[in-house]
Amino acid sequence: MADLSGRLAPHHLAAVDGVVARYAEDGACVALLLVGSLAHGHGRPESDLDVVLVATEEAFELRRSEGRLAFVIRDPTIGASLQRAARFPSERRAERERRFLCQLLAWNWYLEQAEEHANAYLTIVATHKLVLFACRVVLNANEALFPYHKWLLQETERVPRQPDGFVERISELLARPSVDAARRLKDAVLAFAGVREATLEWPNQILVDSELNWLEHEAPVDDL
Repeated sequence: MADLSGRLAPHHLAAVDGVVARYAEDGACVALLLVGSLAHGHGRPESDLDVVLVATEEAFELRRSEGRLAFVIRDPTIGASLQRAARFPSERRAERERRFLCQLLAWNWYLEQAEEHANAYLTIVATHKLVLFACRVVLNANEALFPYHKWLLQETERVPRQPDGFVERISELLARPSVDAARRLKDAVLAFAGVREATLEWPNQILVDSELNWLEHEAPVDDL
């Protein structure tokens, strides 16, 4: 692991040293990666130490056969793979933006349906998805990687390019989900992206990304 002395509290550093000492002579351990809140700079004194153990191919297969796959990455070329994982796919930025905007429009429609039918569950789901894809459009424009849900809002707030009042619009929608608040957020994101809503045939893209994706790979667990 890199030098963490200036980033972690003493008790976290001691825990890191203990993990490193535990696996230093373990031939099955290729690398140790610090992940989670401490790695992202959001740690607190009581935060857990989240470490990924990168194992050899043989160790991975053994753990898989024993049902012990937690915190194991299967990749014999870990160095190159880690570099690729940390690189923003700039060549796909335009495509990603279009797909994220289509999701934004789709979930805006679902929120309208939720309000029309007084569907509390759909209101919550649609609100979450609207915020998610609004943030993903902004992160994508800044060539910032998706930090997953726990730090999505914090990391989105940090990027330099974003719509005026973006954070406030998100806070408004989360605090009081409504069609009007969703529309204000949606319109701000579309204006930021410089895309007209009429040019996005979102139903067709949603079919590909969210309905027919099982044709090419196993359906996500949410859809089982």
